[in-house]
Amino acid sequence: MKIIENVSLKEKSNIKIGGIAKEIIYIESYDDFTKLLGKDLFVLGNCSNILFSDDYIDKSFIILDSINSIEEIEKGIYEVGAGLKFTNFISYLNKKNYGGLEELAGIPGTVGGLTAINAGAYGKEIFENILEVEYFDKNLNLFRKKIEDIEFSYRSSEFKKNKDIITKVVFKTQMGYDLVKVLELLTQRKNKQPLDYPNLGSVFKNPENNYAAKLLEKSNLKGVKVGGAKVSTKHANFIINYDNAKFEDVIELIEICKQEVYSIHNINLEEEIIIVK
Repeated sequence: MKIIENVSLKEKSNIKIGGIAKEIIYIESYDDFTKLLGKDLFVLGNCSNILFSDDYIDKSFIILDSINSIEEIEKGIYEVGAGLKFTNFISYLNKKNYGGLEELAGIPGTVGGLTAINAGAYGKEIFENILEVEYFDKNLNLFRKKIEDIEFSYRSSEFKKNKDIITKVVFKTQMGYDLVKVLELLTQRKNKQPLDYPNLGSVFKNPENNYAAKLLEKSNLKGVKVGGAKVSTKHANFIINYDNAKFEDVIELIEICKQEVYSIHNINLEEEIIIVK
């Protein structure tokens, strides 16, 4: 276990905003978890959807990069370490010619992070391909749960709600990797999303039978700015850091978006991003 104190979260943040973390703990083995009892823990994955406060954050952030194995336990069934970047798992499946997760290929983040939030894209959710999850609960007891016993919903799961630490995920795949589909979706993502600016991905969840981006665009919120934060003119459900934005800039802009959409469409938007203070 490696511990670094007083670490800048701005450098780890995908939107390049954040204060100083009390400590970051790099997990090197399962034995390390026994030393974490009593700490206020938060798992850092790719930080692709986390907005950190600019203040000092009195938490112990843990990084699971070393838990990154891929093991084929049966034909087409893979047990994957939670610290592995999801894009690396997709690349592995491409080499092995196994598919089923192509729609999610461009989502940044770790396997554990995407599982915790039940990440999805283009009508596909990650839990559609999950068979089992291994995790530590808040008391740092290790459990495994099969899919039929796991509670999950749109962009959420029991692991996120309970602040569990996911360590491994078992996926089912199918023979045949659709590279053409992946390349098409990656091109579409690049053309429609402001990937040339620091951002947090989709800021708001899609309301039932609707799309957050459409509601924001119809509310004339594209291009609206607060300080150095701006609603993207390319994709209305993205807030970009275009000029050294601060935490409060983004928070204020989120509130403006929610209020405007509610006043025009009578719909409450709910954040998809995770806010850590």
